[in-house]
Amino acid sequence: MSFRFPASVSRAILTSTTAATLWVCGACGPPADAPILAPNPAARNAILVVFDTLRADHMSVYGYAKETTPYLDSRADEMIRWVALKAPESWTLPTHASLFTGRWPAQHHVSWAHKSLDPRLVTVAEVLEQAGFCTVGLSSNPMIRKKTGFEQGFQSFRNFPTPHETKTDRLLAVVPEVLDEAAERGCRLFPFINLMDAHTPVSPHGHDREFGVDGPGPITTPQQKWEANAGIRPLSAEERRLNAAAYDAGVRSLDDAARTLLSLLSDRGLLDQSVVAFTADHGEGLDRELGHVLSAWEEQLAIPLLVRFPQGESGGTVVDTPESAVGLGPTLLDWLGVPRPPEMEDVPPLGDTAIAVTPAADHRSYFDEAFEKNQRMRELYPELAAATPHVHIVYCAPYKLFVRSDETVSLFDLRKDPGERRDVAAERPEILRQCVGRYRELLAAGRLMPFDVRPEGDGDETIDDETLRSLGYLQ
Repeated sequence: MSFRFPASVSRAILTSTTAATLWVCGACGPPADAPILAPNPAARNAILVVFDTLRADHMSVYGYAKETTPYLDSRADEMIRWVALKAPESWTLPTHASLFTGRWPAQHHVSWAHKSLDPRLVTVAEVLEQAGFCTVGLSSNPMIRKKTGFEQGFQSFRNFPTPHETKTDRLLAVVPEVLDEAAERGCRLFPFINLMDAHTPVSPHGHDREFGVDGPGPITTPQQKWEANAGIRPLSAEERRLNAAAYDAGVRSLDDAARTLLSLLSDRGLLDQSVVAFTADHGEGLDRELGHVLSAWEEQLAIPLLVRFPQGESGGTVVDTPESAVGLGPTLLDWLGVPRPPEMEDVPPLGDTAIAVTPAADHRSYFDEAFEKNQRMRELYPELAAATPHVHIVYCAPYKLFVRSDETVSLFDLRKDPGERRDVAAERPEILRQCVGRYRELLAAGRLMPFDVRPEGDGDETIDDETLRSLGYLQ
């Protein structure tokens, strides 16, 4: 049950402002040891691979019991592994916007109301293009495309949205061409690659039987997912098992893609000239919520980051300090020795033990009344809509604070309760006070968008109904 502050003090506690420092958290204590990697002259290139919808805890390289990432397991000693990285939102557009710009959702305003990247924002690709890099975008997610503004800074940007079962293969077939063209031009290279094998409907690529499921599993239409989430047609325990097994098969397919990408780099002598980062935009709900648009549990927010440096430098290191994926784009610039633009100077590099970073998430309700297309779903599922408020998340390790627009607050001890089943807000008043104090600082610093502020909308023309249905966002 969620804790609710007494009415006489709730608004004061949650909305009063203080002098705030943007990144430093006052009650974290010293962070764990982690590498601070200086620019490496051998790192001519950077490859950013986003495994769309990949949650860290379903990867065997992160300790998952099923062997979903055998190739990445075999290369783990060459990679630095972040084990407490958090996404700033739980769906594609705002998280990619943060990865590309180093800005929080409250700063870049990409949301359900505003589904395109503001051209005035500076992206990592733009910085690298100006530094002489060959910049190439290869996206299998139909939301990450030119029409939504994500081509900024890419000299070439290609989409592979359909058919779902073959788009990864078609995208990977283009990579040799990208690598060879950069070699011919003699330029440093920055490819961004988005792969969607773990996104519903999953693409198991022949791995389904390994995980005890046939094909893409029991969830193949948006209606099935939405009716299950609304309680209209709940999934049975067996259907949930099969859905998770199909997801694992999709993760296994992404591991195959990682093998292909590293092999292509190695065959061309580029692997030890490159920083290769494997991460995700968000995770996937397989337990309470199916999918990733309605809530902000760790299922949706705890994401992987595996980074390989030339010669496997610092490989095998585990970074356990809680950090936000917002810092990845600016940190890539640091690793390449490319000066940051002024807009990214305030973002600490990932792995910097000198700064205790407060990860946060700014989860806007899918059913907000400003979003015309989502109103269809509100009309179909009014009870689900009423139970889906805006949510702010603040990580005050090892605790995770939920503050909702209905003024309820929850607190979970992730160390003892990683499944977020036991709300300890009422029994940990001192911890709650500290976490709420941190929340107030972040709100005052502009890291979180106040619940009563509505992003300026751009209409819904940027993403068509067919695309939204194909991704399960619209029925």
